[in-house]
Amino acid sequence: MPPRKALALVVAIGALGCGARDGSGRGRLWTLFDLVSIAPADGRVAVGGSVPDGFPASYFVRPSTDADAASGDYKLAVSHGFLEHLPMVYVTTELWANVDEIWAQPLYRAIDDQGGFADDPAVKEPWVFGVGPRSHFYSPFWQVFGFQVPLGTDVTKLLDTRAVLEAANQTGGLRRMERRITSLAPATVEPPAEWTENSYYDDTAAWDGVGDRRYLDLGPGRFDTDDDAVVREVPIFVFAKRNEAGQLEPLVDRLNVGGTHPLFSTTPSLSNSKVVDGAGGASGAASASVSPVDIEPNFGGLWRIFMVELPMETGTTQDGRVVTNQNCLDGSRPCIVLDSQAAIESLGAERIRRTELLVSCPLLQLGDQTFPRKQQPQPQPKPP
Repeated sequence: MPPRKALALVVAIGALGCGARDGSGRGRLWTLFDLVSIAPADGRVAVGGSVPDGFPASYFVRPSTDADAASGDYKLAVSHGFLEHLPMVYVTTELWANVDEIWAQPLYRAIDDQGGFADDPAVKEPWVFGVGPRSHFYSPFWQVFGFQVPLGTDVTKLLDTRAVLEAANQTGGLRRMERRITSLAPATVEPPAEWTENSYYDDTAAWDGVGDRRYLDLGPGRFDTDDDAVVREVPIFVFAKRNEAGQLEPLVDRLNVGGTHPLFSTTPSLSNSKVVDGAGGASGAASASVSPVDIEPNFGGLWRIFMVELPMETGTTQDGRVVTNQNCLDGSRPCIVLDSQAAIESLGAERIRRTELLVSCPLLQLGDQTFPRKQQPQPQPKPP
């Protein structure tokens, strides 16, 4: 395919995005811009539907310190849970209601003559995003394309897709690189301090033809797409009980459980992990003796919220795992430790309710492995 036609194809793909299919017109996306705007008034999002009271903005962003509450400086709120018996740590950056499909979008970055770029916040190569956060097509999931900057070109002028494609067309076209999770954000939001070495924020970005915009880069990997660039979702399980009106209400004091594959499918879980004898999920008390081995998950980015109605008698272990019978912790009675997708599925389909809500929750840590990894991306070979 001639380079110009190939570039035109990329532009066409970048014009696709996410949208509601239910015909109601009520599909909605909340970005970090929306969350920061409602946070000072203790606003809530996604009110009604499967979660009648919605979620407070503090679920997503919180003041950096008590003193920062008045000044409007925020950090991403850190959440904890479990996935395949392993402790997980994640942040939540975007939320969609009544949106069926989320699409990966193009992100363009300059590369050197060796076909690589430095994964370092001090490097000021341009990051040019195909869409901005006010677009209905926006998502934090990006397919990165590398391009070489022609000699004599002022990189500060490469502010939009058209300029990038014109530059790339002079230097051999685009190279498909990695997939990356990066949230566009207002300047008042920073990543959590504990993970600053792994994730970072910077102002060297461009979208809508304007430079010096903020982004929070959460690194490569942790999501997958199909052949049409639709991001594959996996379930995240939120424990709930029914209120007096018979509605399921989330139990905010119970830690969520992440899934790794479609509900009730036979897809393997963690193919790159090693589960040590005595792991949670079987009868008896839970154990954290699980060791990840070079986990490179293709999940942990886009999650579909499922509400899990707990049985009447439940309890928690010291580290926060939910068990189906508190009395089993002393070994006197059998129970199920609900710290994996398989364990939750064992409760039966009648206790698991799919919601209309999708969330972007990039993993920061799974077991002992932190994300993103620091590594030099390897460009894929150019097609003949």
